[in-house]
Amino acid sequence: MKINLSDDFDRVYLYIMGKIDNFDISNNPSPGSDNDTISLVSLGYQFDQAGWVSVVFDTRTEAKPDGQWASHIDGNMLEMNHWVENIREMYEKETVLTIELVDGTEIKLNESSNEEDFNCLGQMLLSVLVKLRDDRAFEKLPLANMAVMSVEEINGTFGWPPYDKLNSLGNLRSDHC
Repeated sequence: MKINLSDDFDRVYLYIMGKIDNFDISNNPSPGSDNDTISLVSLGYQFDQAGWVSVVFDTRTEAKPDGQWASHIDGNMLEMNHWVENIREMYEKETVLTIELVDGTEIKLNESSNEEDFNCLGQMLLSVLVKLRDDRAFEKLPLANMAVMSVEEINGTFGWPPYDKLNSLGNLRSDHC
C-alpha cells in the first residue's frame, strides 16, 4: 500500500488551476457576499473518513482561516479516495502504509499511527498553494490587496498558517512575500 504525494501534488495543482481558469465571481460558492474580491483562498481536506480536497475562494472582507470553508465543500471538492482507502486498509489489515513525499523520501505508517502522523498531506497541500503563488497563478483572480491562503484539515489535525503569523506567511500575492 502506497500513497505517492508527487502524483497527488500534480493532481491538486491542476485541479486548482482549473478552478482559477474557470473562476466566476457571480457563481462562487463561498462564504461572503459583501465583496467582489477574494480575501482568502482556503484549501481544506479530509483523509481518514473520506478522501477529498476542497478549494474555496472566500470573499468576506478580511476573511481569516476559521473553518467557514467547510460549509462550501459541495462544488469545490476533488475526491482523493485513494487516501481513505489506503488508510482504512492499513488499520483493518494491520499492515504498513508507505507515503512517498514530494521529495521522494518515504515514511512508513501502521495501525499505531495517529492523525498527526498524516500531516504530510497538509504539508503537500501547502506546497501546492506556495507553488501556485510563486507561479503567479492567483494573479488571474480578483484578489483583495492583502489576500491570504490557508490549509486546514477538517478535524483540526493540521492548520497553516499559525494565526499569529497569518499576515506574514499566508499572503497570496508574490510581490508581498
